[in-house]
Amino acid sequence: MSTVAEHYERHLAPIHAWKVGGAEAALRAGDANGGRIMLAYQIRHIAWWYWLATLSLLAASLSVWTEGIYFAIALTAWQYLHFALRDGNPVSFPAQIRFVYLGLLALGLWSPFHIIHYVQLVGTTALVLAGYCPLARTLLLMPWNRRTPFTLSLARLVYLTPPVRGSILQILPAGQLRRV
Repeated sequence: MSTVAEHYERHLAPIHAWKVGGAEAALRAGDANGGRIMLAYQIRHIAWWYWLATLSLLAASLSVWTEGIYFAIALTAWQYLHFALRDGNPVSFPAQIRFVYLGLLALGLWSPFHIIHYVQLVGTTALVLAGYCPLARTLLLMPWNRRTPFTLSLARLVYLTPPVRGSILQILPAGQLRRV
């Protein structure tokens, strides 16, 4: 079973470090541009394409093609399986994000909670266009994903840090992340 930090180290950090010339260069590059994700960086990853397709289906379901929500649910279930199998862990951080997103899609089918789909539309749009994922940041604050106590300064750090290259997991020092 791997930790959240180990997931980043194994899957995301090597890609980013290789692209910019090593781990130190990666850290300098992230600091130099304020940690912003560039679209050219994002589109090289299958996760971005999954989210773009999910966003398209969700938007269609909220406007002209109501059945699109069922395709968005199926695609999100596929994403969950893909990342759970890829990481060898059904509760890895990427799998958690997809599992919760899937649950929210399902909950939004119930008419009193239909507004959730609009919130997801806004959040997924932020992810696809800017690399900012409110759901991932919220999950990072959950007790099973962190070791430090919840504080307002931690919440400010998590929610107000600009989008970063790679994963939001890198904003917390490895010692503050819990094994998942």
